[in-house]
Amino acid sequence: MQLRGIAAILVVAGLAGTGLAVALVAQPGTGDGAAGGGSAQIDACNMLSAAEVQRVIGVSVREGDRQDDGVTRDGAYSSTCYWGTSEVPEEGGTYAILNAMFWPEGTDGPKHFLESFHEAADAHVIPSAPEPLPYGDQSLYWGDGVAVAIGDVSFGISVRHSSPDKSIRRIMEEMLAKQILENNF
Repeated sequence: MQLRGIAAILVVAGLAGTGLAVALVAQPGTGDGAAGGGSAQIDACNMLSAAEVQRVIGVSVREGDRQDDGVTRDGAYSSTCYWGTSEVPEEGGTYAILNAMFWPEGTDGPKHFLESFHEAADAHVIPSAPEPLPYGDQSLYWGDGVAVAIGDVSFGISVRHSSPDKSIRRIMEEMLAKQILENNF
């Protein structure tokens, strides 16, 4: 079984269950990937501002640190942004991570991306079955973040926070997902 898109999230999130946050978002960009069926580039750090992240998670965070994977084997362009109290997620602290994926026009990439969370739950790679949410064209809560599909874009957002209560992090993740939609779609 191929777990499309979920592998990158789990690597960043440390296989979930650690309280780490991951966000997956994609938007059309100005890149040159349209030729040859590739995806346009996106910039996850343009999806949210540090001030918006800070307002939701309640602590001062650094400006977003962009790290792109570029075009994936599935043809999507993947961009990741990290806003946190430390320079890198491995150092801990409170932070949000967003991975943005813009898919080639007319593909089912965003839909397959969300399906990958169900596949991961069935394979016991993530701790719980995804729960549907009412955002974008399709969305879900996957236990350690929110994933959304809208148009040719898929995104997910996760938060690592000092609160041991996952329901608090979930509220933050949903608020950030709604902010991303408001800002970009």
